[in-house]
Amino acid sequence: MRVARHRAGRVDLGDVEPLVDRRTRLVSVAWVSHQNGFRHDMRPLADLAHRVGAVFYTDAIQAVGMFPIDVKAAGVDALCCGTYKWILGSFGVAPFYIRRELLDRIPPDRFGALHVEKELDDHRFQLYQTAKRFDYATLPFSEIYQLGAGLEFLQRVGVDRIEAHTVALAQALRAGLAALGYRLFTPEGNRSSIVTYYVSKDAATLTAAFERASIDVTVRGAIGQVRVSPALFNTRDDIGRFLEVARQLV
Repeated sequence: MRVARHRAGRVDLGDVEPLVDRRTRLVSVAWVSHQNGFRHDMRPLADLAHRVGAVFYTDAIQAVGMFPIDVKAAGVDALCCGTYKWILGSFGVAPFYIRRELLDRIPPDRFGALHVEKELDDHRFQLYQTAKRFDYATLPFSEIYQLGAGLEFLQRVGVDRIEAHTVALAQALRAGLAALGYRLFTPEGNRSSIVTYYVSKDAATLTAAFERASIDVTVRGAIGQVRVSPALFNTRDDIGRFLEVARQLV
């Protein structure tokens, strides 16, 4: 395994390219980093992977529902994401996409009753020849219905509108933190709704201050970071309230 190291929170094609050669089987990126919200430019990475015959895979849990995605335009071969983030579902469901041309190249890694298309003789089975071959077990039906309701709501709101709203909040948040003198882990101009910054206060002090203000963020005390993730239901007033607490913690 070869890992591309970030530079000031950013990973570009030039950081990945030296690590990819004819021995590379898989190029894997998070479409949006859960560490600092960095949003990858996907197509150049896909083209790099395909030049050497590798599969281009993405973990898209921080992307799906935050902004419109197009797996074909991005060159994605396979994608998986949880549903408990932006698509308003619960735990226990992980939608999976795989490009049709790769169905024979990537075999299932486990077996169950529900991806069997036909029972053959001598206790043998024929699996489905579609993506259903990866759907091997009984689904968690209550979580599926929750996911359906979440997706219906997102369609009514419009994911493009969610992107415009939340990215604007994140950029206002980043600018406000920079003005307060904080060092940012999220690159300037990034187009996702996650902002991470460095802190010097201990985790207990930070957590207590945010809890008193009824603000829910991720405090990473061990590495001195705070991650903030404005969502579709947040407002400019929420950003202002957060920055006021951050001002007191400089």
